[in-house]
Amino acid sequence: MWWFVFIISIASIPLAGKMAQERARSFRIWLWIAAFAGPLAPLVLLILGDAEHPARANQETPKINRMSVVGKEAEA
Repeated sequence: MWWFVFIISIASIPLAGKMAQERARSFRIWLWIAAFAGPLAPLVLLILGDAEHPARANQETPKINRMSVVGKEAEA
């Protein structure tokens, strides 16, 4: 059983490096993180997403005034 955990941990190192490159993150840093954290590193990269394009949920959305929307519908 321990050999399986060891193989998965070793396999996660190049996987995390490749995922980091695709997401515009530091290749070397994520290799080291994967070496210490094992298969958790690729999962963290999945959650973090792309470094250059933040998730839409993190962007500020414009506020819509409810009264202005209702008023425009009534005028039309």
